[in-house]
Amino acid sequence: MLDKLPLEILFEVAKSIGTHSTLRNLCLTSKALSDAAQPVLFSTYCEPKSTQKFLGNPDTGDAGPWITISLLQFTRTIILRPDLARHVRTLKISTLASERHPALSTWPHQLNVEIVKAEFTALEARNLEPRLESVVPFLLSTLINIRIFLIDTSECAIEKLAELGSAAQDGRYPRPLWKLKELHLGFLSKQSLAESASVLELPTLKELSIKGWMTTENEKVPSQLQLASSNVQRVSLYSGSFDIDSIKALLSACKNLQVLRYNCFENCRPAWTSPSEPQQVFSAIQSHGQRLRELQLEFNLLRMDPPTERVTGCPNLKYVTVNAGLIEYLQFLPDCIEHIQITRCGGSSVWGFLELAKLKETHFRSMRLITVNADRLVQVSGLFSNMMMRQECWNKQVPLPSMTDIQDAARRYHVEIIFEPGKFEV
Repeated sequence: MLDKLPLEILFEVAKSIGTHSTLRNLCLTSKALSDAAQPVLFSTYCEPKSTQKFLGNPDTGDAGPWITISLLQFTRTIILRPDLARHVRTLKISTLASERHPALSTWPHQLNVEIVKAEFTALEARNLEPRLESVVPFLLSTLINIRIFLIDTSECAIEKLAELGSAAQDGRYPRPLWKLKELHLGFLSKQSLAESASVLELPTLKELSIKGWMTTENEKVPSQLQLASSNVQRVSLYSGSFDIDSIKALLSACKNLQVLRYNCFENCRPAWTSPSEPQQVFSAIQSHGQRLRELQLEFNLLRMDPPTERVTGCPNLKYVTVNAGLIEYLQFLPDCIEHIQITRCGGSSVWGFLELAKLKETHFRSMRLITVNADRLVQVSGLFSNMMMRQECWNKQVPLPSMTDIQDAARRYHVEIIFEPGKFEV
């Protein structure tokens, strides 16, 4: 039946199917549908990670909106079917592990340090095979409509990527990379970032993401970033290896920066060796974040200096996301902030959800709490009060609020609660 329909209709049918796993299964039943659906299936490519048990949503069984074949097989397909190249919008190449085992608070401190350092070193060392390094610039020069490019290996193909960016700038390759909107890089050295500066200056580039710095035992994290891009509006840093000077350099270089995400929680060096703290990040934002509209901070520090003064100098800052460990900073945020989101709601505190909700009522237009289950929310509800009352609260035997009390308070103060089962919480 499907084989008798025109390819144009089959193509529209393929686009309307919800999940790619369902589409792939249907393609096995009809060659005509398979031919028509190839542009849809090839719109996004993500190289499978050897350590992953699945790609996509484990609850629904969907393999995600990408094809899961090897990089070489994908390249051969593009060579044999050049008509598919113009349909590829997203290219993700990764050799990193899908998850890093978190350190446990019950383990000795030094053991946690050594385990996380070993895992981080292993992540830094993983590159593509030498025979695949030349594949990356070939794909970038062939996939002329690519919008999103991710390569989170350490040093692989960065130099070739820089050459391709320079070629695009001077007109030798007029089309490749000129539609690139998002660039996600892995663990870089100072030299590799300088080499890729020509790519960062592409006029269409709007989002830049960097996993972290590659440093040797005696090498310091670079304090000056050799880049200048007035087009980048969103910057994401996913490592605690960025010192405060690097963050200031990024904020200064990206003149039109509107969104800053600094995640010192996942895929990073041990949190207790982070060269920057929340107070320093807020200080950098005051000096260089005049255009900033959205800020997301996630720290996993065992010891933090408490805030000392209110953040000023961010007249356009409207949206702030922090993890539950930074609740103490909420009262020091500028008055212009309208929407607050608190992630990783969990802990061993005792009470205080009402005080947290009242803070929303007096300071913010909206507040959202993201937690894994009701028990976690009950535990974190006292975190804010504990920090406000300090030692006076620790010795009091105050009963935990019930989930009904929390829900009533949430409705009264219009606090949104979102449950995300399966997320790692602390």
